[in-house]
Amino acid sequence: MKGLTSSTTTPLYLFIPLLLMLALTSCGKQSYANNATFFSLSECMEGIKKSSGQNLKIIRDKPDIVSGKLSNGEHFSCKKVTSGTLGTHWKGWYMSK
Repeated sequence: MKGLTSSTTTPLYLFIPLLLMLALTSCGKQSYANNATFFSLSECMEGIKKSSGQNLKIIRDKPDIVSGKLSNGEHFSCKKVTSGTLGTHWKGWYMSK
């Protein structure tokens, strides 16, 4: 009876694309949004600054929305909203890793 073992090896270069894909998808941390409701614009901006621990760089400054970037490069926003139950308030959010 001839041996049942055969030594077939797959060339290493066939695994390189798979290894690169795994490395690239697992390297970066995914960002997520933190949000809260505030009753004034200054409360919203101060809350984001305090919660994130970052300084705010304002890029857009309109009466109903203020947005920009945190000092770490992530985005933030405070938007004026009116609803029946809460009345006029501000929705604030910022991205973090």
